Amino acid sequence: MDALNMILQLDGIPYMIKATPCYYNTELQYKVSINGNDEVMFVFDSDLGRYAAAGNASINVPDDIELAIGARLNSDSLNSRMNL
Repeated sequence: MDALNMILQLDGIPYMIKATPCYYNTELQYKVSINGNDEVMFVFDSDLGRYAAAGNASINVPDDIELAIGARLNSDSLNSRMNL
């Protein structure tokens, strides 16, 4: 899988997102960079039913941006599994 590059526009502010898929054991995760900053891991959270920021760096990701990125990763992940 290739990196997913996207521009999210929230409240009129554009955010450049790069999400690079990686696997931990058999679990698909994403290394996500927002506006070229340090990467934050996004993992599937079964309690939330979506991808969410994880680890210490997750506190730096605003909730609305996390939700928008998670929704896009869910969609991308689902499409990838359907194309296997």
